[in-house]
Amino acid sequence: MKLLLLLLWVFQAGSAPEGYTFNVRHDHAFGACHGRLTFGEKSVQYATEHEEHDREWSYPDVESFEIVSTGEIRIHTYESAGVFKLGSDRAFTFQLEDGLVDAEIYRFLQARSPR
Repeated sequence: MKLLLLLLWVFQAGSAPEGYTFNVRHDHAFGACHGRLTFGEKSVQYATEHEEHDREWSYPDVESFEIVSTGEIRIHTYESAGVFKLGSDRAFTFQLEDGLVDAEIYRFLQARSPR
């Protein structure tokens, strides 16, 4: 019985995804940048050609994930919105240029979200 449970656990652990990566667009007040949004095992990373726009958040640094639609996700972080918006946290909205946010990705994020 213990061997069966161990084999089931190994099979499930081996089949679990390590993460998801999407090509995305992130709009700014003026213009936009394109990059890769990766939901990894330990963190969320946004990488773009504009290094000053790169971000990485551990899951405890994420207040919540908002799935706006199957092609758009908003990440609410505890990162400060700046001097003119004291007490406000930053939200980053990404439009997926490939792929969709489906139930599998929702469960992946839900399992890692501290809230």
